[in-house]
Amino acid sequence: ARHRIGNPRPFPLHAKAKIRYRQVDQDVTLSSEDDEHILVTFKQPQRAVTSGQIIAIYDGDELIASGSIQ
Repeated sequence: ARHRIGNPRPFPLHAKAKIRYRQVDQDVTLSSEDDEHILVTFKQPQRAVTSGQIIAIYDGDELIASGSIQ
């Protein structure tokens, strides 16, 4: 599942994301994979990413999207 919050932003979108609560924000690029999925590409490789984890995506301090990692 994915959730876009606020006004839609055009792809590709450069943002920050985290997959763990206390993780330092990571640089990502978002692109539209299809009507149901967003592809999130991390600038730096991430370790131990697991299907089912939640990803939170931010533009500055504003949460703009979240979703379950597949």
